[in-house]
Amino acid sequence: LGVVASVFVLKLAASAISLGSGFRGGLFFASLFLGALLGKVFAGVMATVSPATGIDPAVAAVVGMTSLAVGVVGAPLTMTFLALESTRDLTLTAVVLAASIMAAMLVRETFGYSFSTWRFHLRGETIRSAHDVGWMRSLTVGSMMRKDVRTIDA
Repeated sequence: LGVVASVFVLKLAASAISLGSGFRGGLFFASLFLGALLGKVFAGVMATVSPATGIDPAVAAVVGMTSLAVGVVGAPLTMTFLALESTRDLTLTAVVLAASIMAAMLVRETFGYSFSTWRFHLRGETIRSAHDVGWMRSLTVGSMMRKDVRTIDA
């Protein structure tokens, strides 16, 4: 439990330093890894405090992984399907879906939008909600059309 908690704290510090210094990458994997570690720590603490709960550390890791990733990256269904793909367990997927929805609701109520959306705001993108994609407004048919196509007369 101590080693997992130490790795969690070290990875959290490394991610914060990396993002704080302007590095743009590492958001997806870091959120998955930190969530899995946090789930393992939760299962270990529960086993110490109340051994009768019987929380499986692997289940707690998957639920923690997807829940934290939903809070940081967004996309609750994507994270749920990721859990289904990696575990092939429909019962666990239902639990993961419930946890992902709760994480998305908690982030929406407390912060307003995911960390990824906030980073888009810092870059100057105009994203108002999870359903708004800022670059779609500037996308026109004319900008998508190729101009180097050879044509023939009618």
